[in-house]
Amino acid sequence: MVRCSSSNCSFVKRENGKTEKFKGYSQIEDKDICKSIDELVLVLKLANSGVILLVECNNIPLRNEIIKTLNERINFKFYTIVLDEKNKNLPARMYMDFESKKIDEKTVVLVEGIENALPEIIGYLNWSREIFLKLKLRTIIFCPIYIMDEIIKSAPDFYRFANRITIKEKNEFVEGTKMQMRSFVSDIYYDNENELKDRIKIQEHLLSNAEDDYKVADISLNLGKMYLKICNYDKSIMYFKNSKNLYEKLNDKKGILMSIMGVGLVHNGLCDFKKAIVFLENSLKIAKEIGDKAGESKCYTNLGNAYQSLGDFRKAIEFPENSLK
Repeated sequence: MVRCSSSNCSFVKRENGKTEKFKGYSQIEDKDICKSIDELVLVLKLANSGVILLVECNNIPLRNEIIKTLNERINFKFYTIVLDEKNKNLPARMYMDFESKKIDEKTVVLVEGIENALPEIIGYLNWSREIFLKLKLRTIIFCPIYIMDEIIKSAPDFYRFANRITIKEKNEFVEGTKMQMRSFVSDIYYDNENELKDRIKIQEHLLSNAEDDYKVADISLNLGKMYLKICNYDKSIMYFKNSKNLYEKLNDKKGILMSIMGVGLVHNGLCDFKKAIVFLENSLKIAKEIGDKAGESKCYTNLGNAYQSLGDFRKAIEFPENSLK
């Protein structure tokens, strides 16, 4: 079982009749998280020839508590590598640190910031995977959901010999990180239609296996954006409406805002500008309610475009000006 208090939080795990306590993430009561941590511990203990663990965990505070828990439960030293724009070649960095004896077979290497090393990191992982095999290190790479998507698509050889573990958050403590989670919804930056269609296949595969409402909502939102970009308006509006319904269930105003804005953009693409304006004004109202200045700016810009298409040039100018305030 898992038991936590609001201040001094501890997991209580029973194994072979014995009770083992270890620190956890405050306000959690989730057996799935405990099970995932147990899986991490077991794999790390048994991986005498090294292992790569892709840990899909969007919640950064939870991620930090997982690291603390691992420190308490396994007798290895921990070494953190933080990737950024100047430090993207993870295999080379690990090789140098191994050669300089900063890390060895008794080290668990924790890799953070992989999202800051895009897009180069994907190539480094796929092309230099033999380095990981040679070093025989225990490596944990923390990945937001959209990074996992990129690895599956663009580094399939690396993904095949890695192990994937997903740490899910319960709805009752996701509330504090809703705004943060939105930042993990992947931007649609592919211009090539074939690449977008490949990405859609991956996202739909992920959606078919998703159980957590937040994950289903996020992936549906992504698919709505992707289908909008290739002008498949029927599927786009279907996914935007699906994500809206789930975000309403989760009481996630930011998600509702983005979904409604997406529906408005679909109607704009269909040249139904009056209906587009209705949805975009609703999304603007939500953006103002939650104090989302970036979302508010996007709403103003989209409204300006819709009014321009209607021939109302006064409002078309007025809305983009508001977006700059």
